[in-house]
Amino acid sequence: MKGLTVNRYHPVDCLQSALFKALRDDLPEEGDEPLSVDQVDVELFSQRWPTTALGFMCEDAEETQTKAPTVIITHMRKACVYFGERLAYTVDAHNRDFLNDMEGFFAVGQEDAFRRYGAKLARPE
Repeated sequence: MKGLTVNRYHPVDCLQSALFKALRDDLPEEGDEPLSVDQVDVELFSQRWPTTALGFMCEDAEETQTKAPTVIITHMRKACVYFGERLAYTVDAHNRDFLNDMEGFFAVGQEDAFRRYGAKLARPE
């Protein structure tokens, strides 16, 4: 096999990237060691979004995209939500609205996450 091409928008590739970022950077508190896979639960599902809900700037506010949100929850109940490979927000996973949405395989956009969950929004890349 001559070399593998990675499709960075394929859900499995996005999951791998999000999990790596979460374990190494986004879930541990500052100064803590990276987490291991045994310390988290992962949810991956497909969902259709207005582009602006994902935190992307675009000319057509009506444009939609199908993204596979990856939700990574630590056993300490901190959660990171990624849209594709991008961190969208972090949230206290004890939040009842967040738990209800996750049970229904539904992730809200950034603006709603801030309003409904008190989420900390990721800085734009």
